[in-house]
Amino acid sequence: QMYLTFPRGTASDVTGNPINAFIANIPAVVTPDISPPHLASFTLNMVTGTLSLLFNDVVLPSTFNPPSITLQSNNVRSYGSYYQLTASSMTVSPNGYTVIVNLNNDLNGIKAAGQIGVWQNLTYITIQADAIAGPYQNVYAIVNGRALLASGLVPDVTSPVLSSFVLDLNAGTV
Repeated sequence: QMYLTFPRGTASDVTGNPINAFIANIPAVVTPDISPPHLASFTLNMVTGTLSLLFNDVVLPSTFNPPSITLQSNNVRSYGSYYQLTASSMTVSPNGYTVIVNLNNDLNGIKAAGQIGVWQNLTYITIQADAIAGPYQNVYAIVNGRALLASGLVPDVTSPVLSSFVLDLNAGTV
């Protein structure tokens, strides 16, 4: 059962008269929130290899389906490069508004796709409805052509380091 309690003066009428105390009344009607969550914003960190998804409502990360997410360099996929996440990306986030995705092997795939994650204005996301679920429904899809622009980006500015090489004197190759 639900109860609503608030002390005198919590609110007032238009003339300033305080409302009387309201104690332990059962609401006449309770309307549950059954609207599907939608992705409000996202950030991509190419250094740590994380994708942070911020939703307008609680989502259940245990339902996360990485292949339902595509990162792209343009609002319209065919006008640029794109990368669809694989099952190697995962999250251990608790239920809530924010889901942190560890990109794992997908990080190199995103880098190889070109342009994505280099500039914030070239980093967009689309998600299918089955990407993640809220308590009552899957999220609203963000479709190609209406992709969401990243609200933040940390680009990879780390220079590569040669870790090993093979010198073949017989073949004359390095």
